[in-house]
Amino acid sequence: MRDEAGDAELLQAIGNADSAAFSILARRYARRCYGLAYRILGNREMAEDTVQEVMLKIWTKPFTWQPDRGAKFSTWLYRVVFNAAIDTHRRFNTAPATSLEKMKIEPAKHADDMTHDLTRVCAALNQAIAALPTHQRLAIILCRLEKMSYAEAGEILGVSAKAVDGYINRGVRTLKKDLGQRGMDVVEILKDEQ
Repeated sequence: MRDEAGDAELLQAIGNADSAAFSILARRYARRCYGLAYRILGNREMAEDTVQEVMLKIWTKPFTWQPDRGAKFSTWLYRVVFNAAIDTHRRFNTAPATSLEKMKIEPAKHADDMTHDLTRVCAALNQAIAALPTHQRLAIILCRLEKMSYAEAGEILGVSAKAVDGYINRGVRTLKKDLGQRGMDVVEILKDEQ
């Protein structure tokens, strides 16, 4: 099996127990699936377990994705990972370890402090995103952090692209307000590139 094979071709080969095809598919998608699961769960081990669970399902049931239903394999796969991560989140009620109010962000005094401060700013942004209402948080994760289109995110969330746009706009306003009260303006990374 060659690396350039399409997803449908790889799944067909996986259906015939071709482990090389499975390896190609896993390499192609595992990193992004892990990123999505981690952003939803905020826990490395749970995210890894979620992706392993999804990949095992693909190995044992490669024909679950049906191309005639219109969804690209990648969109379908992210939906499966999304659902598995949400189920894990509900089951274990994962939550941010530190509330945003407890974090104190101060400007760097020395160049050596820049990396430390950047890490703290990223942590504050992740905490603020985690505190958003579910649909706003997930729309921002899918579109701004995972770089999906509104249509793809809408398909995963089960809503229209217009609804995704509304969730993102409300979420970004909340982030600007919450982080702005702490003297932070880090919402540039959430700019609309659609």
